Parts: sequence; structure tokens; C-alpha cells
Amino acid sequence: MSGATLHPTATRVFALAAVSPELSIPPLPAADEPPLLLTPLRFVDQARLGRNAWWRYVLAIALFVALVVVAAVALLAGGAAILAGFDGLRSIDAALHAFYRSGLAVFGWLMLVSALELPILFLVVRLFHRRSWRSLVIGPQGFDGSGFAHSLGLALAIGTFGVFVEQIIAPGAIRLAYDAERFWPFLALAVVLVPLQTLAEETIFRGYVLQGVARGSRLFAVRLAVPALAFAVLHFGNAAVASGGLCGALSFVVLALYLTFLTLRGDGIEHAWGFHLGNNWLAFLLVASPASDFSLPSLFVTDAADFFGAFIATVVTCLLHYGLLLRFSAPRLARRGAPPDAITGAVSL
Repeated sequence: MSGATLHPTATRVFALAAVSPELSIPPLPAADEPPLLLTPLRFVDQARLGRNAWWRYVLAIALFVALVVVAAVALLAGGAAILAGFDGLRSIDAALHAFYRSGLAVFGWLMLVSALELPILFLVVRLFHRRSWRSLVIGPQGFDGSGFAHSLGLALAIGTFGVFVEQIIAPGAIRLAYDAERFWPFLALAVVLVPLQTLAEETIFRGYVLQGVARGSRLFAVRLAVPALAFAVLHFGNAAVASGGLCGALSFVVLALYLTFLTLRGDGIEHAWGFHLGNNWLAFLLVASPASDFSLPSLFVTDAADFFGAFIATVVTCLLHYGLLLRFSAPRLARRGAPPDAITGAVSL
């Protein structure tokens, strides 16, 4: 579903209103005016639709982390119990060891925990910020389905093409490792859970965090860097960073900056979510690396990880992806968003 166009009345400057200093909601149109489609605020500024005192962010983040930890422990215990039942294991330690040895089980657990972060975030935002989940996911013109599809398709096409290029440049660097018995259950899990996992991460970092940072600063550089660095730092525990050092860390920084840039440029998370989803599907399903956090039954495997080459490939992929997006999705990517007057006229409460 593609987004619609804001009504021209969204360009008028709203009058100031004497309301709570924490809330920012523009007045409703007059009775004789057609209603606005959603909100005159850009996606990045939709924190104004809720309450934004600093202590609300502290309590919201604390509760969010606590609930995610509880969910992760509960899912881990449940997964270990299920494996113990299948394998006839009687001790908790044996069940947990069996769980950790199963790459498929660990993958499913991590994806489920990430997916559960989405409703948990919606709950704490409603509780502490008094605003709808829609403000974290949907921009002023609705969800841009065509932008999401273009971004996802280009990410998959560029990544797959890169594998063929690598085979030409370094024959034998990637070898087939197809195991039907393990691959098809893995594929089913990835198709169902990875979209939820990537949507959750985009909603957290390019929705909640970015909007919170934008509430405190109008500087593009600050809005770009802070959410991106937060996203990258939380991924520095990955095996790719532990093994790849600076190049591994820089790859995550580049990806985080690009995803945040897409959100700012496209006035919504659709393009960032599409690219993130395509990147993760390829990383999980297409080529497994020895630097992976756990063993996955991917279609192909590489025995030697080239982290500098991976960093260069990440930069080239982002540049090529954006150039092609401008070619195929330019009207939405370049001209989305409410007019500046509608934004500056909205009072900060």
C-alpha cells in the first residue's frame, strides 16, 4: 500500500495553544476544511504527539529492558525444556547445553526475543509517552509499501549479485553447503521471524530513539549520528566484530548510518526496513561465515572471512542501493514529508 498526499491545508501555520508543556499537538482543521490525512508532522518529529519529559525516557527504557530480559529468560527456559523433552535429557544443564549446540534453536530464540521487543516497546511508549504505536512506524502519509518493496528487492538483488562477483574474483572462496534436512526448517523460521526482528530493530532505533533525539536537536548530524551509533554499539558484541576488529565494527557503523539516513531522507522507516530485511535474509540464508555467532544451515559457506573486503562491499552496497532507489523510488524518497511550515508552526508544549 503506497502512501497518500497531504491535503494542501497542511501547509498553513498553526496557532499557538496554551496546553501542557510536554505535549505538542497542532489544532484540528476548521469544520469547513477537509481533514488532514494523518499528521502534519514529519516522521522524525512525531514524538511531539506524546509527552517527552526526560524522566519518561529513563523509565520507559528501564522498563523496556527489564521486560525484554524477562521475555528472553522465559523463552530460553521454554526452548531448553522442549529440547529436553525430545532428547530425554533430565538435568537443566544438559538441556541448556543441547539448546546452545543447536544453531537452529539459538537462531529461533534470538529472533523471537527480537520480535517480542515490538509489542513491549508499544506498551512502554503508550504507558510513559501517551502516544500510539503508529507514531513509531507510520509516517505522515501512511506506510510507503512501494518504497519498502523497492528497497527490499534492491538489497536482495545487490547482495546476490555480489556473491557471483566474489566467485568470479576469487573462485572457490564460497562453496555449496546445502543440507535439505536442516535448510528447509531454517528457511521457514527465517521467512517468518526475520521480518519481525528487523521491524522491531527499525522501530526501536529509527523510530523511538531517532524521534527522541530529534525532540532534543534539530541538527541533521546529531539526528543521524546518535541513533546510528546506538544501533552499532549494541551490535559490537557480534562475533563479526570480535573477529574482524576495526573493519568489522566499521561495517556495522556504515550500515547503521545508512539505515538512519534512509529514514531521515524518506520520512519513514519503510526504506530502512526493506534494506535491513534484505541484508539479514542474505546474511542468514545465503552465505554462512566462520565469524558467525552460531552455526546456521545456509546455502553456501565461506571458510575464510575477509573483513576488509566485507567493509568495502558494505560501503559499495549502500551507495549502489541508494543510487538505484533514487532511480526507481525517487518521487517518494525525495519528496515525502509535510511542508516545513506545517512543522515549524506546530507548537512545542
